[in-house]
Amino acid sequence: MSGGISIAIKTSFEVHTKEEQESIYLLYAEAHHAQDALLRLNTKKLAKQRAALLALHTFYKEELGTTNPASFGFLTPEQKIRLKNKLIYTYYLLYAQYQLDSTEKRGYTLKDHGDALALCVQRIKELDTTGVCGQATPFEDDLEANIALATQCLKFIGLTQIASWFVEKFEQFMDNHTGTLVKWMTEVNNSRLYWVWGGGMLDTIFTMLPDDFYNKLEAQANLTAPSPITGYMSWVLYYTRFGINLFLLWKHTFHPSKEECHIPRWERFLTQWNQRKFALLNDSIWGVANMVCFFWLNGGGMLGYAGNVVTVALLLMDLALATWRFCEEATKHNTKMEAIRRDKEKLASEIASLAFALENELNVFKKQELAAKLARMENELTTLNKMETKANFEWKYKKYSLMNDWAYALGLMVAFSIMCCFFFPPAAIVPATAMIIGVVGAALCFVLTVATAAVTGALEVAKSRESSKLERETCERLLGAFKKETDPNLKKQLYLDMKLALAESDYQQRAAQFQMAKLVRSVLIDALIPPLVFVSLIFMPLGIGLAVLAAGFALAVITNAIINRFEPKHEKLPYFNEADYAAFASNPDLKQLENTAAKEAKKGRNLFGLMKPSEDYTKLAEEPSNADLAVINTHDLGFC
Repeated sequence: MSGGISIAIKTSFEVHTKEEQESIYLLYAEAHHAQDALLRLNTKKLAKQRAALLALHTFYKEELGTTNPASFGFLTPEQKIRLKNKLIYTYYLLYAQYQLDSTEKRGYTLKDHGDALALCVQRIKELDTTGVCGQATPFEDDLEANIALATQCLKFIGLTQIASWFVEKFEQFMDNHTGTLVKWMTEVNNSRLYWVWGGGMLDTIFTMLPDDFYNKLEAQANLTAPSPITGYMSWVLYYTRFGINLFLLWKHTFHPSKEECHIPRWERFLTQWNQRKFALLNDSIWGVANMVCFFWLNGGGMLGYAGNVVTVALLLMDLALATWRFCEEATKHNTKMEAIRRDKEKLASEIASLAFALENELNVFKKQELAAKLARMENELTTLNKMETKANFEWKYKKYSLMNDWAYALGLMVAFSIMCCFFFPPAAIVPATAMIIGVVGAALCFVLTVATAAVTGALEVAKSRESSKLERETCERLLGAFKKETDPNLKKQLYLDMKLALAESDYQQRAAQFQMAKLVRSVLIDALIPPLVFVSLIFMPLGIGLAVLAAGFALAVITNAIINRFEPKHEKLPYFNEADYAAFASNPDLKQLENTAAKEAKKGRNLFGLMKPSEDYTKLAEEPSNADLAVINTHDLGFC
């Protein structure tokens, strides 16, 4: 609705005006019990703030996933107010993203948003019905909390084990059939591209062998047998993806939904263009070029050389797109950092003013009110610092990934230029020299492809390991605060925070081990396929060679399935055990806390500690894409 509640999206609850804070509470009061599908926020204003909304939504959603109700009973009244403000603001951000995605018909994200909203409401109810610092909980509130918990449990009894994988895939296809279709096509195209470089390298090697070398002539014929299929795929896949993206761009711009009509047409176009521009440019140009190269610019002589020149030009375009993407992402990050910096400065100024007023205030009640407000401001400043640290951490690895893509685009352009003797026209060098240069260039193209995939996997491993290290450092800081703290309730909060940080550190450690296992398997498979194909085609009869290749393919599939069975899962949110706490409090040591956590986790683990069921743990850190279709990355190049 265009005339709905209008609230500026800022980095935290406290930096909003009093009127905006009241509007955020009003939204929660109206929306969380509502049975209708009414969209209560101003859609036009939301659309203009989508970049800030997505960044804040991601951060606060992750914070919601780690909000532990076991600590609610140890919070002071002031802490409960601060936490409720944060949860209410989280609800506002979740609702705003839900409304924006609903308006723009991104139906595949709505279930995830709905689950997050339900969890947020549940946490707020748990906070409201939890007693304060050991006070007895009223009977009615305790009954309401238990009924709510029982209702949540009953919803899933008998359902969680029934064809979960099939249901997930079916819902994914029904809710997001275009996005799923494009994802499948991208995976097929990536496999095609791998074979382009791997098969091209084998073809140049076969060319250098004598004609009477074992089954060389037959092997060459068999190697080129799939060429017509991959040739048609080289432009059909790009045209299909381009058509889907162009249709969605046209649909949202000129035939919007009823709610989407509140957003001006030019803004709708810019939104869709920003989401799809790299995919549209990549697929449209590569689709045309691959079709021309497949039908006309191929073979030996000047036509083949012209096709190679066109391909080099398009690889240069990929390098330009990679540079553009890097600059754009850097600008987005700097804009986000500038917004956080402004809000930090505003909060710091208000904190200084409140501290001065508190120091000079004589009225006891007024002094208490100022102290409470000062504590809320300081808590918000801590949240902003945490947000800034998290954003810088994420940008660090995103930047490395973009640089890896850029280096791949540059390296591939140079390697392909060497392979096709781009720098030397066909008549300028003797055939033997051209053949050697071609083998070197083809090998470089293949090695670059495998190395880039390996670096991408290594970055994931490094990110998980650093996350584990950071959580461990957080644990040590909390332990230092625990030893200095005298308030028993604050000590219990710190104890639960340490357990949560240790659990996250352990999860990231196991995630790094899992990612490393997948990386090693992937690199070995990618590196061994060409030698296996070479041996099967050159030294074996066709029937036996195909059987060997089929066995190798089956082994690749089976090893992937086996490794995926050991994907690590998050622990349940830690609960409070009085006996364990007493033992830890008497001798505060992280080793003891780790042993306690390991005993709790061991019940749910399988082989090597990698398999950990977590059906009752709600982790909301994963953020679905805010676009209908994923942007095509730099690896998604085309070559016929």
